[in-house]
Amino acid sequence: MNRHARVAIAVALASALPFSCLTAPPLFFDMPGTGYAATVREPDWVSRIRVKWEECKPRSVTSVYAEKPSLTKPCRAGAAFPAYMKNGLLMLRFVRFLAGLSGEVILDNDLNDFAQHGAVFMAGLGRLTHVPTKPKDMEQPFFDKADKSLRSADIFSMIGVRGGPTDAVISFLDDSDETNISRVAHRFWVLNPCLGKTGFGYAEVGVGAKTRSYVAIQVFDASNTAGPKPEQILWPSEGYFPSSLFSPRQAWSAHLRPEDLDLSKTAPRVRLVNSTRCREWLFRARTDAVKERFFAVANASACNYGGYSYVIIFRPDGVAVYGPGEKY
Repeated sequence: MNRHARVAIAVALASALPFSCLTAPPLFFDMPGTGYAATVREPDWVSRIRVKWEECKPRSVTSVYAEKPSLTKPCRAGAAFPAYMKNGLLMLRFVRFLAGLSGEVILDNDLNDFAQHGAVFMAGLGRLTHVPTKPKDMEQPFFDKADKSLRSADIFSMIGVRGGPTDAVISFLDDSDETNISRVAHRFWVLNPCLGKTGFGYAEVGVGAKTRSYVAIQVFDASNTAGPKPEQILWPSEGYFPSSLFSPRQAWSAHLRPEDLDLSKTAPRVRLVNSTRCREWLFRARTDAVKERFFAVANASACNYGGYSYVIIFRPDGVAVYGPGEKY
């Protein structure tokens, strides 16, 4: 890694009440008395986070559907309630703000329509899929839209409770299960600096404890060419960071530009230090994703993630909680 690709991640974790897909409390911080955030971002960073959260926190909604979909022939996509979709958009804007990216992402009617078809298709199928197969009794126009959606969307499902667009955005940022941790691709599609337009779709089946919800978010747009493009896209991002958005089971990640890393000449290493508890971790070689400790370097150049081809991913072991005010 050359000098431009050295990633110095300075993070102060701050306590916050849990987010909710329907309502959300104010964002609270237990701040160290050292003014730590001023060393990595402007002194008013915490105040700016508070202001942005008040602007973006999810609002209560009275309904999830503006038009209820039909999962049987003739299939109808219906439509999610606009305020319900906007909650997802607001959360998307908030996390992009934390990462130093443009929050000027907007909902696009056509993308909403595609996403709604994708969500309804998954609800009818009963599982997630990026490569749908047309059922014999499904009309071709409906399938074509669902197919286009699911091949260009982040997709999410939750069982037992209603999981909506806000939960989906948070889940995509987690992206640390055994299947996804080696790439954290869903995370980066949410944090792609070129994202300018998106669409949300929502559908559910079942009732009560057996309710299963499905969300599709269109993420392949690249219309935002004027927004900021940091040298690295970090999650968690530097400075004070809401602890409710990051847990010990989640991986840290740093997306880099191709010119900043040549894997043929260097083997990246990561040294993570908890200066509050005087602990450190050194990551050198890839480790098994099923274990608590994890380290990988992925080349995602074929995915065209806004010009960021490499991602360094790591997760320390032995962390019970990222406590308020801890510094990494």
